[in-house]
Amino acid sequence: MDMAHTSVPMEYDPRKYEDPKISTLETVVKEGLLALNKLQQAFEGSDVRNADIDWKPQIERTLSISQTEKVIIGLNGSTGAGKSSLINAIVDGENIVATNCMRASTAVATELLYNDGESRYKAQIEFIELRDWEQELRILFEDLLDSHEDVIRGDLQKNSDAAVALDKIKAVYPLLEVKDILNTSVEALMEHSNVSDLLGSVHVFEQNDPKVFSRMVKSYIDSRGRRGRSEKGPEKGRDMKYWPLIRVVRIFLKAPALITGAVLVDLPGLHDTNAARVEVAKEYSKRCSAHWIITPINRAVDDKVARDLLRQSFKMQMQMDCSFNNITFVCTKTDHITVSEVQDSLKLRLPPMQEREQRDRKRAQLGAELKLLQEGKGRVMEELSLLDDEIEELESCLFNEESSLNLSQLTPIKRKRHSDLEMDVTANPNAEVPSTPILHVSATDTQPSADSEIDELLRKFRSLKSERKVLDTQRREIYQQIQINKAALKRVQAESDNMRADTLRECIEARNEYSKHEIKRDYANGIRDLDEEDQDTLAPSDRSKLARNYKKIEDELPVFTASARAYQKLRGRLRKESAVAGFTQLEQTEIPQLQRHCISLTERAREASAMRFLTQLKQLFQSISLWSLETGQAHIMSAEEIQELEAEFNSTMVELKETMVAEVEKHIDSLRHEFEKTIIRRFGTFFFSNAPDRH
Repeated sequence: MDMAHTSVPMEYDPRKYEDPKISTLETVVKEGLLALNKLQQAFEGSDVRNADIDWKPQIERTLSISQTEKVIIGLNGSTGAGKSSLINAIVDGENIVATNCMRASTAVATELLYNDGESRYKAQIEFIELRDWEQELRILFEDLLDSHEDVIRGDLQKNSDAAVALDKIKAVYPLLEVKDILNTSVEALMEHSNVSDLLGSVHVFEQNDPKVFSRMVKSYIDSRGRRGRSEKGPEKGRDMKYWPLIRVVRIFLKAPALITGAVLVDLPGLHDTNAARVEVAKEYSKRCSAHWIITPINRAVDDKVARDLLRQSFKMQMQMDCSFNNITFVCTKTDHITVSEVQDSLKLRLPPMQEREQRDRKRAQLGAELKLLQEGKGRVMEELSLLDDEIEELESCLFNEESSLNLSQLTPIKRKRHSDLEMDVTANPNAEVPSTPILHVSATDTQPSADSEIDELLRKFRSLKSERKVLDTQRREIYQQIQINKAALKRVQAESDNMRADTLRECIEARNEYSKHEIKRDYANGIRDLDEEDQDTLAPSDRSKLARNYKKIEDELPVFTASARAYQKLRGRLRKESAVAGFTQLEQTEIPQLQRHCISLTERAREASAMRFLTQLKQLFQSISLWSLETGQAHIMSAEEIQELEAEFNSTMVELKETMVAEVEKHIDSLRHEFEKTIIRRFGTFFFSNAPDRH
C-alpha cells in the first residue's frame, strides 16, 4: 500500500446515513413553527379569549417545546485512556481539549456543544456561587477535623475524604501550608478577593484561532492550573487552580457530529491519582443520558474493563435506571501494536516467514551488490583520474615550443577530466566520453632525424589512450548495472513495505475484532452476574421477571476500536508527526463511525421532541378550529373576520400538508432508488419479472 498515493477524502458528511424519518419529522416541525408564528402574529395586538382560554400563552407554550433536549454523553475512563484525544478527533479539532501524555490534563467536567454563533469557537466558564463554596469549605473542614492527626503527620490515604478536602483547599489557596489551613477559618478563606471575585461569575470568550482558543481554555481546565503572578520570594511561581471553583466549562464549536444536539463531556479520569478530580467525574456521570467507557485497546481485554467498570463505577446506577442500555465501549490507541505479540496470541495465519525472509535476503543481496558496484565505480573513476594526469603531462611534453609536433594537427575535440564525467553520464549514461586528443602525424611532419624519445612518448601516449577507452567502457557498464540494481532494490523494498503494511493492517483488524467480541461477551456476563446477585434477594416467583436475553445484550452493545492519531494524521493535522502505519482510509480509524454513532444517539430524543411538538400543535389547531366555529354570543364574529381567520388557517394547513406530502414522496423516491441499486441491480430483473402476480 503506497500511502503517498492513497486518496483520502478531507470532507465528508457524518449525517449521510442518518435515519431519513428523523429529518422528515424535523422538516415538518420547521413548517409547523412557521405556521405557529403566523398564528401568533394574527393574535398579536388582539384581546381574543373565551372565558378562561387565552390563546397567546398556549401558543407560547407550544413554541417552547419545539426545542430538542440535549443528549449528554459522558466519556468515562482511566487517566491516560485517551479521552481528550478522542474528543478532539470526533469534533475535528487538533487540540481543542487539552491533552498531555505525562499527566492528567482534565480536572473539570468539560462540555462540548455545537456553536450556532458566527465565531468558530466560544467558551463559557461557569463558576459556582459564593454560598456553594462557603458550604463546601465547611464540609471540607469537617473532613479535615475528623482526620486531624493524620493530616498533621501527612499520613492520609489517597482516596480518603480528608485527602479530597486537602487537595481542593490547597488547589485554590496554594500559598497556605497544611498547618496554616488547619489554623484558619472558613470566614477568613472567604475574604480572599482573588477567590470571591470569581464566584458566581461566568467568563465568556470567543475566538477564530484554534491555537489561541485552546490556550485560553487550557488555563481553566488544566489540572496544572495557571501560573501565579510575579510574587517574590517563596511565593514566586505558586499556582492557583480554578477547577475546584468551576461548575462546568462549555466549549461551543462548529462540529458536524454535534449539530443534532449531542453534548460530549470530557470527565476527569476515574482512576485519577487526585481523589477530588475523581469525585468530579462521579458526580457529573449521574447527569449523563449516555456513557462511553474509554480504555486503551491493549488493556481492554486483559483487564476485563467491561466487567470492572460495570461493577465498580456504574453498578448502582445501572440497576436503578437500567441505563446500561446506553453504554458504548470505545477502545483507543489501536495504532499502538506489536505485530509479533498479536500474531502469537491470536494465532494469525500471516504471510509465511519463509517468504518474508526470502525478500529480506534478496534485499540484502542487492544492497551488497550495489555497494560493490559503487566501490568498483570509484576505483575506475580514480584510475581515469590518474590516466588523465599522465595524458596531460605527455601533452605538455609533446606539444611545446621545442617540439616539432604541431598542436593544430590534433583533431579539435576537447578531452574532459574525470570530474566532469559523472555529470555527463547522469544526463546520458550511454554517451561516449571523449578520450584524449587524436594525433595525426604526417610523414612530412616527422624528420628522419627525429629524436627517439619523442617516438617513445608517442607510443606511451597511444597506449594510455587505449587504456582510457577500456576504462571508460567499464565505467559505462558499471553505471548501467548500478541503475539496474537500484531499480531492483526499490522494487523489492516496495514489495517488503507492502507486505509489512498488509501484515500490520491484518493484525490491527484481527485485534480489533477479537477485542470487540471479548468485551461484548464480558459485558453480557457482567449483567448476568448482577442479575444473579439480585435473584438471591427475590422470592422464587419474582425471579423469572429478571430474565433477560443476554445474547441480544451481547450483540447489541456498541463497541468501537479507534485511533485518534491516525484519523488526525489522515485529515492533514499533526504535521510534525510521521504517518501512522497501517491506516490509509478514514473508516479504518473508526472515528467517522463514532461521529455517526454520536448523531444516532440523538435520534430518539429528536423523534420524541418532534412528535411531542406536532401532537401539541395539532391539539392547539383543533382547539382554535372548534373555537372559531362556535356561535355563542361571546364569540360572534363578523362574516369577514370568520372568513379571514378560516382562510388563514386553511392556507396554513394546506401548506403544512403539501410539505408533508413532498417529504414523504422524497423519502419514497429515496427508498425506491436504494431498492433498485442494492437489490434489483444485484439480482437482476429476471426474478421479479417471473414472480407470480399476488394481486
